[in-house]
Amino acid sequence: MEIVNLSRENHPYVINLLRQILLPRIPSQLVEATTEGLLLFIICYTVGLKWKKPGVAAAAFAVGYPIMRIIGEQFRDGDQPRMIMGHLISLGVIYSVPMLILGLIFLAWVILRRVPDAELAKIRAYSAVGSKNIENGTIKNRPGTDALPQHEKAPIETAANGASHKSVTDPDTSK
Repeated sequence: MEIVNLSRENHPYVINLLRQILLPRIPSQLVEATTEGLLLFIICYTVGLKWKKPGVAAAAFAVGYPIMRIIGEQFRDGDQPRMIMGHLISLGVIYSVPMLILGLIFLAWVILRRVPDAELAKIRAYSAVGSKNIENGTIKNRPGTDALPQHEKAPIETAANGASHKSVTDPDTSK
């Protein structure tokens, strides 16, 4: 209690001792929330919007998360670092390296794989119209599906007399 009272009185000896013990720190939770949360979301969302190939946003997350975690680890005062090849490296960085390697492999696979033209046409048609409510294989309020081949059109849920049933968009199949 005496140290607290002396520090409140700005005693120079106590202040110098406390400055050596209590080093200023950055709140690493805020850094991690910003990098692994907000920044990574913006990157994945932008990649998903700009690149219409299935899986690219997931691959961007698989690559971006370990990178953001390695950045966040630089501000953390956590576990005891390990000496690896003459460098002190924390366990968070060590765990992030295999995730980054697997993410890069996944990203290469997503970029190099060939997506069937029918699937790409479906993705482009859905994304050109805007966001849709997709539930249980049925799509509500989907204008602009004329771009899809007739066999690609999914049933639309409608409500008749308070009961929900499925009807097909093709009038010829109503027999």
